[in-house]
Amino acid sequence: MTMAALDTHPRQRLLFFLVQGRDASSRDTMVGLVSGLERSRDWLLGPPRTIDVFEMYHSREGDLRIDTLGGELEICSALGPVALPDDVDAVFLSEVRTVVEAVRRTSKDYGLCCGFELDDTYVGTIEDGDADATLQLGLLDSWHERLEKDFVDAFSGGA
Repeated sequence: MTMAALDTHPRQRLLFFLVQGRDASSRDTMVGLVSGLERSRDWLLGPPRTIDVFEMYHSREGDLRIDTLGGELEICSALGPVALPDDVDAVFLSEVRTVVEAVRRTSKDYGLCCGFELDDTYVGTIEDGDADATLQLGLLDSWHERLEKDFVDAFSGGA
């Protein structure tokens, strides 16, 4: 798949963010995490970027402020309608694992709880360095197993 093909392929956004309340220290930690990730490797569609925003929601019950502090990584979707080659999908899995491992280390070192969303769908949490089953089994392991199955099928002639 060429870079031109990647440019037009459907995208997904992996968001990783601080779950508990923020303060100056946690903000510096999360910005430092994303900054370190930017320099940690070559990224197929570009490095993660810092997200530091708040939104106000107004309702009859009152105003609600939602803070989002963390980062986001853009990846190509393997969900079609155009198939993503397994070798390219494997690169995106590797990038996501790089992010998850960096968040694990930061969470453990600083006692932070961080959530993950893929296109606004919750995909897990890391707290005190431990990934929950939703993130580890539901996202990472199942992604890896699908790629492994596709690889075996391709070389064994299976479907």
